[in-house]
Amino acid sequence: MQMRLEVTLSMPEVRRVLWVLVWAWTPSVTYILGWSIWRRMHQAIARFHHYKRQCSLIVLNLQL
Repeated sequence: MQMRLEVTLSMPEVRRVLWVLVWAWTPSVTYILGWSIWRRMHQAIARFHHYKRQCSLIVLNLQL
């Protein structure tokens, strides 16, 4: 007769295993700075288009 022992994984253990697997590599400084520059450019472009749309809506309302 074989004895079967099963222990379910706890959430903290699953989280830790996933964290180790996902962050198994250490990003380089170049990667981090490049991502930061890309993110800030993307935010600036989004902000520009947001203000452009808001401005066009104000002008449209003034013309009515």
